[in-house]
Amino acid sequence: KTPRKIQVYNLNSATRDQLVLIPHIDYEIASNIIEERTLREGFLNIEDLTKVEQFPVKKIEIIKLYLSL
Repeated sequence: KTPRKIQVYNLNSATRDQLVLIPHIDYEIASNIIEERTLREGFLNIEDLTKVEQFPVKKIEIIKLYLSL
């Protein structure tokens, strides 16, 4: 079987609707990501997501597959 192609989103420009398409991210976490992104004027690396309120830190390895900077 051929693996399914993963849609990759830019962490610093993805909309809330795009973020919720990523496994383990719901609307509340997506809103928190956008709020943190606005306060920081963008993320410098994907590991900064661990500082976002309610972010599922244990799932970051899966979530990183769907994000770029």
